[in-house]
Order: sequence, then C-alpha cells, then structure tokens
Amino acid sequence: MKKIFIVFTIFLSANAFAATCESQRASLKQSLYNKYNFNYYRSVSDKVTGSLTASEREELFTLSELFNSIPHDTPENQNDRYAWQKRAKVIIRTATRRAGFKISNPETGDPYDAKIGEVRSRDGYVEYLIEVTELLVMSIPLPHITLWFSRMDPAHNPYRIFSLKINVDPTLDVVRWVSADYSQKITGTIDQFVSTLLPAECRE
Repeated sequence: MKKIFIVFTIFLSANAFAATCESQRASLKQSLYNKYNFNYYRSVSDKVTGSLTASEREELFTLSELFNSIPHDTPENQNDRYAWQKRAKVIIRTATRRAGFKISNPETGDPYDAKIGEVRSRDGYVEYLIEVTELLVMSIPLPHITLWFSRMDPAHNPYRIFSLKINVDPTLDVVRWVSADYSQKITGTIDQFVSTLLPAECRE
C-alpha cells in the first residue's frame, strides 16, 4: 500500500508540475499578445488580405513561385528577383490603400513595403514601426503586419524582440529576437519564443 501511495504521489506531483508549466506558458503567451495588440494587428492583416482582388492574390503566389524557383545564394537572376519584389510591393500598397489605411513611406527608396504607423514610448521615442508587408520567400506570400522594434533596452523591450510578423493565420506568426547576450538574432514561432522565457525545467 505504501509503494502504491508513493507512486500515486509522484504521479500527482508530475501532473501538477506539468500543469504549472503549461499555465506559465499560456500566461506568458497571453501577456505577449496583449502587450503588442496581436488581435488588432491580425485584424489589419485580415482586412488588407481581404482587399486583394482575385488576380492580385494569384499574382502574389505566382511571383512567390518564381522567386523561390531560383537558388537564394547565387548571384544569377537577382535583377529578376528585384523586379518581382518591386511588383509585389505595388500590389501590397494598392491593397493597403484599398483597405482604408494611409501609407506614410514613399514607394521607392525606402525599405518598407507600406508603413502605416508607429507606436511611441512615453518618452516620445519610437518603440516600434508598423508595416504591411509581403515576403515572397514565404510559402503563403500574402500581406501581413510586421512590427519593427527600434529599442532594445529592458525598460522598453523586455522581450528583446527585433521584429514580429502577425498573420491572418496564427500558425504563420514569426518572431525574431535577440539572444540574451545580444550577439545574434534568432527566428522562430511564437511558441518557440515563449519557451525561451520559461524556467529551464519547463522548456521542451
């Protein structure tokens, strides 16, 4: 009976520990979603994507297929790539305006596809920029919101996030963050990123 009790106690403790880890994971993820307004930015991605015409949507997928048909690490056909990206940018900007958003950056001579806003910290400095963007290298090259972070200090960017891509489909969200020693940028899913914030015993 004593052995059964010990085994049962260990079983309960393991379950309680797993539940605590999952609770921490869910809490951290929700905190991240709340802090950076995922629901709102996802609705913007949805609105812009919904404003694409059928032909524009088809063209984006065609451009993506062409873009990814060429090896990424060779100099050949790079002019074609630039041309495809330029065309995709025109489509994104057109859809963004059609969806009712004002674009603040010029069409040429600027790295952003369609900058539609920025969030400033209380001290007046920009915390992050808001861009509607496409990425032909992605398997689903539809417009989505990218948040580009301007500050890396703990007070204004406690998660050390470099950029967030918020898609209509949450499984396509991407986060890039800076390692604890600021020596490298790491790319992963939201769940992979949240795992790095958990105590060591809760990481998968």
